[in-house]
Amino acid sequence: MRIVILGSTGQVGSVITNTIRENFPDDDILACGRKSMSGLFRFDPFTDDWETLGKVDILVNVIGAMIPTRNNPLQKVHVGLAEKIAENFERMGNPGIIHISAIGADPNHITSFLSTKGKADEILLKLPNVIILRPSVIHTPGNMIWKRLSLLVSVGQVSFGYLLVPKSLADCLLQPILAGDLAEIVAKLIEKYDRGGVFEIAGPEQYPVKQLIEMIASFRKKKIKFIDMNEKLADFLIGNLVTVLLPDLLNRDQYLLLKEDNISNKNMASAILGRAPGSVLPALGKIFS
Repeated sequence: MRIVILGSTGQVGSVITNTIRENFPDDDILACGRKSMSGLFRFDPFTDDWETLGKVDILVNVIGAMIPTRNNPLQKVHVGLAEKIAENFERMGNPGIIHISAIGADPNHITSFLSTKGKADEILLKLPNVIILRPSVIHTPGNMIWKRLSLLVSVGQVSFGYLLVPKSLADCLLQPILAGDLAEIVAKLIEKYDRGGVFEIAGPEQYPVKQLIEMIASFRKKKIKFIDMNEKLADFLIGNLVTVLLPDLLNRDQYLLLKEDNISNKNMASAILGRAPGSVLPALGKIFS
């Protein structure tokens, strides 16, 4: 069996690649990256000839981004890549496709991240037997959300332990899944690839953002007290000023996403794994302790 993995060098992609290699040692694994690196096949899906991939049995797409760049806007990274996959589907031999999307993906969503994810899903679901995995926050040590929440802890320390946040952000629920569990899910789906579908994937626990900030503060041996911020004031100061003046700190997409629950009522993680997915708490403790 020939398995091609797009996005093998990313935080999530590297975990998925290692898990696939461990679970399929006798199969032909083509782990792709845009740069030349040991153990990787150099392949840029936007510029290179897809004929170089040969005939493919399973294509795993882990390429994605939350923060657009000048050379890689979200429209290109998500929608453009989906179009490339569809365009080259028959050339690859009509492979099974496992595509990593996100909970809440919707072509009409207000954020660029979830709208482009949704448009990409729409394109790929027109192909036969495509599996779309929509995870909640994927835990890796360098996850952007953990960095932003840790930064809020630091902001609170500068303001004598008090943190001014809107209630919508403080109460926003996240249901993070360990990258290792997501990778195991991908491996199990490859092993028994028999049908397509859209599957939401999340961890066993739902946490309000406020609780996650408190936990990160506790791991850092800090204390945070919250002060409710008026929603309209927050939308003006954070949504319109901070996101424009300090986009590296928090862009508008991230602000809007952190005001919307990212949880699953149709979580398929346990059913696919055959066990409960792991908690992120021990992993967070290792990062911030």
